[in-house]
Amino acid sequence: LALYQDKQGVMWIGTQSGLLRYANGQYTSFTRKNGLVLPEVRTVTEDAVGDIWFGMSGGGLGRLKDGKLTQFRKSDGLASDFVYSLLAEKNGTLWIGTFGGGLCRLKNGRFSTISTHQGLPNNVICYIADDGNGNLWMSSYGGIFRVNKEELNQCADGQLETVNCL
Repeated sequence: LALYQDKQGVMWIGTQSGLLRYANGQYTSFTRKNGLVLPEVRTVTEDAVGDIWFGMSGGGLGRLKDGKLTQFRKSDGLASDFVYSLLAEKNGTLWIGTFGGGLCRLKNGRFSTISTHQGLPNNVICYIADDGNGNLWMSSYGGIFRVNKEELNQCADGQLETVNCL
């Protein structure tokens, strides 16, 4: 379901039963046996410090840090347990596209949500891309749109009520 190559050249493969790590001809799996609940992995990325983040269909958001798995769910502040897309920024911010919950931002250990209530055209975010010019582009069940990152951050911080989507 997902494929990602990290900075060290390690391949990460998202499957219906969890996350696979392929390095030096060896597979390591992270599944229910490792404590993951609903481990169907749909997206994988790496953040600036080398942690591996993965989104699951029903299982929320996972992080592999120093060999330790952590799973974040709706009960932890995530807008939806169905995570379809991820974008990690160099400053440590993680943008999380969900199915039904809109866009989440994880910053300094805290989740914030931006949804149709704040101006998004749809709450299913399939893909997130940074254009390098201060905008995030997203595909959704409501089409493709662009939002200024400064507006997104201000909205996530509670300083702005709505965002403008173009």
